[in-house]
Amino acid sequence: NVRMTDPVAAFGIEQLKKLDAFNAQRIATAAFYSQQLEPFRDWIQTPTVPPGCVHTYYAYPLVVTPCAPFRRAELTRYLEGRKVETRALFGGSLADQPAFRDLGLRVIGDLPASRAIRDRCFFIGCHPRLGEAQRAYVVRCFQEFCSQQATGRGRTRAAVSHA
Repeated sequence: NVRMTDPVAAFGIEQLKKLDAFNAQRIATAAFYSQQLEPFRDWIQTPTVPPGCVHTYYAYPLVVTPCAPFRRAELTRYLEGRKVETRALFGGSLADQPAFRDLGLRVIGDLPASRAIRDRCFFIGCHPRLGEAQRAYVVRCFQEFCSQQATGRGRTRAAVSHA
């Protein structure tokens, strides 16, 4: 039974009243992140929104560029170590998911774009209740990591050889 109960519907109606404010806060947080991470655009790609479209940022997506001197795993490990939660792209390349991989479905080509996104994309939180201090802390973590990468600190020889 997937029908909504009356109490759950009542909660949902009340939450819908807050939706515009929540979305506005998520959009403001995303704009802050995009502006603050701009100096690292050669290494970290931030989202763009086409004209006439709206993105409400359930989460804030980032892509580590191919020319970055680090991999997604290094950056996300650094962030997680500083209590900044991250999530890999949900699903990734569906052709590589265990549920689909062995079904004998037709896959055309090597899927370089979907596999690149699978390997380089991740999300950070964009909750509407993130305050200025929390957002500034997240950006500071990115700045510290990128500064270490720029000076060569924080990289092991193995990480350099696999980059």
